[in-house]
Amino acid sequence: MDYRSGAHRLAPMSDPVARDSRIAAAVFLVCATGLLIGAALGLNTWPGQAFIVAIGETSARDFFLAFQAYSLVLVLLFWCSAPKPHLQRAVMVGWAAMVALAWFTLPETRPAIWPQPRAYEIILFLAGTLAIPSTIATLVRLLRREARQDPLEIRLRWLAALTLLFMLVPQSALSLSATLHPHTFDMHALHWDRVAGLGFTPALIAWIDSVPILPQLVEMSYGITPLVFLSVPLLQLRGKRPQVASALLVWVAMTTLAMLAYHFFPITGPKYVYGSVGKFVAALTHADKSPLGLIQVANYPRNGMPSMHFGWLLAASILWWQSGTRAWSRALVITMTVLTAMATLYTGEHYAVDLVVAVPFVLACMAICTTGVPWRSG
Repeated sequence: MDYRSGAHRLAPMSDPVARDSRIAAAVFLVCATGLLIGAALGLNTWPGQAFIVAIGETSARDFFLAFQAYSLVLVLLFWCSAPKPHLQRAVMVGWAAMVALAWFTLPETRPAIWPQPRAYEIILFLAGTLAIPSTIATLVRLLRREARQDPLEIRLRWLAALTLLFMLVPQSALSLSATLHPHTFDMHALHWDRVAGLGFTPALIAWIDSVPILPQLVEMSYGITPLVFLSVPLLQLRGKRPQVASALLVWVAMTTLAMLAYHFFPITGPKYVYGSVGKFVAALTHADKSPLGLIQVANYPRNGMPSMHFGWLLAASILWWQSGTRAWSRALVITMTVLTAMATLYTGEHYAVDLVVAVPFVLACMAICTTGVPWRSG
């Protein structure tokens, strides 16, 4: 029987997806409260500070650009949550209006179309204009009285709330890691790669650069990591198997515990220690010449170990596979995971050891969050 059958008939309080989502929200709210206290003490930035500042500027351009940064997530949240046909039609009409409005009133946001079209700018412009009516439609949908009883709508409420928190909170937490740890263990990670025989990053970078289009695919996969993982809780809006962990709870648990882990072993990544690609490739090639010890690094996040870009995608691959999805979609998610792993090294964001540590970290978090199966039998 399809594990999603009867999902819409579950009582709200007995719904395991909604229950785990409430736990995830409680954990995230505790973290957000701590960050608000830290911001008041001047230790980290305020949650959502960049977006709030953009709104405070009262500039339509700044507001649009700030909104554009989250546009793909907001678009995916609406279109992949089974919206009603009338909402879809309303969003499409609103999209056309927003494209015209932005094009004629915000000329500085227009993408380059001719004679040299820039695909990335075009996609961001279209996504930004689509995200505004999509967000409005999502809010209208979730504020309806009927949404309080429908399990799918209740799950979507939790997903929307946690997605908003996830867009606003992590940057604040990462700024705290930079404040508290002026010195990092980057040299230890560099030498660990060398001693463990994992110093293949320079060769990997050279190989990626030699394959047409692969550099663009690798960097794209790194940029859309949140979208790939968001697809899993969107899938679970229709229910999940008991033995499959709640994607939202896994997402929050992994992120929260990773933020704590960054304070025990702060690492920035070779890109932030050495600067340009040429410099960090040379340093990785001749790792034995780098002194072992703590080093002082500029005010960058200390979010190297474990690598959460790879970790989120690894968890997404496992959850997607466990959910009984089609073979082609499994292959796609696994491919994105492999590309993201390559991207973490190619861009200089991580050392190989960061990815190694991420594997047991992810599996432990998933085990903790698998609440549908008892730890003991009998």
